[in-house]
Amino acid sequence: MAFEPNYEKLVTSYKRDLNTAQARVDVRLSTVDQEEIKSILCSSAKAHIINAEISGNTINYNGQVNFQVIYESAMGDIQGLDYTAEFVDKYSSEDVPNLQLPIVDSGVIDVEINVLNANTISATAIVETRISGVINENTDVLSGIEASGVYTEVESNKFYSFLGKLSEKYDLVQDVELLEGVSKVLSVTPAVALEGVKPSDNFALVKGNVFVDMCYLTNEENPKVRSYTTSYDFSMEVALEGVNEDTYILSNIYINTTDIKVTSNLEQDKALINLVLPIVYNGFAFTGKMVNNVVDMYSVNNELNVTSASVQSLLPNETITAMDKINGSVMVEDFVDEILGNCCNYVSVTSTFVEEDSVTIEGVANTTVLYYNKEDNSKNSIIVEMPFSVKVNGNNFNENSIAQVNCVMNDISAKSKRGQEIEVFAKLYLYVELYSTNTSVVISQVSIGEAIAPPDCAFKIYVVKNNETLWDVAKNLRTSEEDILNQNKDLELPLKAGDRVLIYYQKVMEF
Repeated sequence: MAFEPNYEKLVTSYKRDLNTAQARVDVRLSTVDQEEIKSILCSSAKAHIINAEISGNTINYNGQVNFQVIYESAMGDIQGLDYTAEFVDKYSSEDVPNLQLPIVDSGVIDVEINVLNANTISATAIVETRISGVINENTDVLSGIEASGVYTEVESNKFYSFLGKLSEKYDLVQDVELLEGVSKVLSVTPAVALEGVKPSDNFALVKGNVFVDMCYLTNEENPKVRSYTTSYDFSMEVALEGVNEDTYILSNIYINTTDIKVTSNLEQDKALINLVLPIVYNGFAFTGKMVNNVVDMYSVNNELNVTSASVQSLLPNETITAMDKINGSVMVEDFVDEILGNCCNYVSVTSTFVEEDSVTIEGVANTTVLYYNKEDNSKNSIIVEMPFSVKVNGNNFNENSIAQVNCVMNDISAKSKRGQEIEVFAKLYLYVELYSTNTSVVISQVSIGEAIAPPDCAFKIYVVKNNETLWDVAKNLRTSEEDILNQNKDLELPLKAGDRVLIYYQKVMEF
C-alpha cells in the first residue's frame, strides 16, 4: 500500500491583548443663562468606543465621553449640565495586520472639574483605552495515514475558532414615579450589570440589570436636592448564525449615555419620569470543533520524517457572577445636618490577579454625597472613595487565565456620624469571564524516510518500564500491539513495570 497521509485544515482563534493607552479629553461648559457659579456639587464622566477598524498596520478608533456636572449658582439655583465630547486615536503595530477583528473598549479612570471663570467650567476626563483583537491561525493537521506497516495514535481534541461578532442595541423604556413634587431632573446616571449570556441556536440570550441613579430638585419654596435609585431587569436576544449551546462568548456591554432620553410629567405632589436607556451589547463568539489528530506514529519498515507546528486556540475557563459589600468614610470640616443624597457614581477596576483557584479584582468605587449645613444654609458635597479588593473562588481556571470584568455599584446609602463624618455603604456586582490561550503541538506534515534494517535476531525480550503502555512497547519493538498480544497470551493489561514481553521476528533464510 502506498504511503498516503491525510490532513485536515484547522482554523484556530484566540484573543490577544495589544496595548493600554490613556488620553485626556478636555471640554469647557458654559452655565445656564450665563449664571455665575457658586460651587460645583457633583461631576462624572463615562466613555465608550463607537467604532474601531484596521487600516494597514494601524487600528483607528473613535469614541465619546459624556460629562455630567451639577452646580449651584450665586443666586442659589441648582443646575445640571450634560455634554458629550468625541475623541479619536489610533494604535500601530506589526501585530495589527494579523488581526481578524479589532476589539477596543474604554472607561474613565479620573475626572477633574475646575471653575475656569464666573460662568465657565473646565472638565477633564482621563480615558483608558484597552486595545486587543482576535487572531486566526491556519494549520494543516495530520488526521491519519494509510500505509502498510504504519501505526498511528489518534486523540480527539477541541479547538476554538472565531465565529463572528454579535451586536445589538436595546432601548430599555421605564417610567419612574416620584411621590413628591419635582421642579427639574438634574442628572440620570445608569450603569449596566451582566447577569448571564446563554448561547442557543443562532442567537444568545443576554440578561442583566440596569441600575439608575437620579438626582432631582424638589418644587418646595426652598428647593432641596434629592437622589433616587432604582434598578430594572432586562433580557435581549442577539442573533448570529452558527451560534449554538457550545459557543463561548466574550461580552462587552454599556449604556450609550449620549442617547439617553428623559421626559417628565411634573405635578404639584408627584412626578412621572420616562426614561429611554439604550443598552449596547457586543459579543465575540468562538465555536469549538472536535478534531481527530495523530499525536504519535511509527513505521515497522521505514523512518518517518515529521514536521510539527504550534497551534494557539482560545480556551474557555469559567464565568462567575458575584456580589460584595463595600464601604468608605470621609471627614468634613463643616457640620452635616442632613444627607440630601448621592450622585455621580462610578467604578474603576484597576487590576486583576488570577491564581490557581481564585481571581482577585481590585479597584475603587466613587460616589459624591450631597449634604446640608443648617448654620450656613448651604448645600455642600464631598467625594467618598471606596477602594475594594474582591476575591472570587472558582474551579475551571489557573494562574495563566485572563479575567475580563464587568463591575458596577448599586444600593448606595450614606449617613452622618456625629455630624463630622460621612459613611457610605454600597454593593458591587461583578460578572467575570475567565479564559486563556491554549498552545498545542500538532503534526503538520509527515513523509516516508529511509528503510530500517531488519532485526538481526530471531526474538527479543523487552522489560516494561514504569508508566509504559502497550503502545510504547510496540513502538520500541517496531511491531504491532496485536502481534504482542498474540505472542504473549498471558500478558495482563494494563502493563506493569517489570513485565516481560517476548516478540519473535520472522527470519528469511538465504542459501
